[in-house]
Amino acid sequence: MLSMPSQWQLATLKKNWGTLTQIAIWVMAIIGSFLLPPPLEFSGAGEKGWQHFGQFATTVVVGLLLVAGRRLKLKRYWLSWSIFAGVSLILGVSAFFTYQHLLYVRTCPYFSETKIIGTQYTNQARHYLQSRPDMSCQQLLLDFTGRETDIWTARSIDSSRTILSMVYVSCLPLFTFALFGIIQAFALVG
Repeated sequence: MLSMPSQWQLATLKKNWGTLTQIAIWVMAIIGSFLLPPPLEFSGAGEKGWQHFGQFATTVVVGLLLVAGRRLKLKRYWLSWSIFAGVSLILGVSAFFTYQHLLYVRTCPYFSETKIIGTQYTNQARHYLQSRPDMSCQQLLLDFTGRETDIWTARSIDSSRTILSMVYVSCLPLFTFALFGIIQAFALVG
């Protein structure tokens, strides 16, 4: 069982906060650059907010893992770290595939951009679709000149945006857990 960090450990963590942030940014760059595209429609000013949130969350995760790693550094914990890494990897892969699925069902290409779409049609779109029940989201966006809020309710679009963001952000710490756990287990075995 983990105990609360001592004053010395907290002071060390505080002193090394910059290093933790650099490690977190490095981990995010690795995961984000080859594994996951950033959430859609979060470009421009909103993109920096998500990047900063992801950096903060990953920094906290790295800090917690470093504290746990210092506390659980005996060779007998190698199996625990291996299991932790395996479970984190399974959860991370599940989150990754969930995100990919959500990109498929909650987004739609419109010319050179990708729009986040909702799950509930507006009255106007429902009426329009009565005579065209098999119309694709692409054709709907073309017919409504790209105004997704005329097709899907704002609430359902916001719900899609929130779900995509939550699943995307959850991938970062899960893959960080997996990376750190396996590195810790390897260090204890060797």
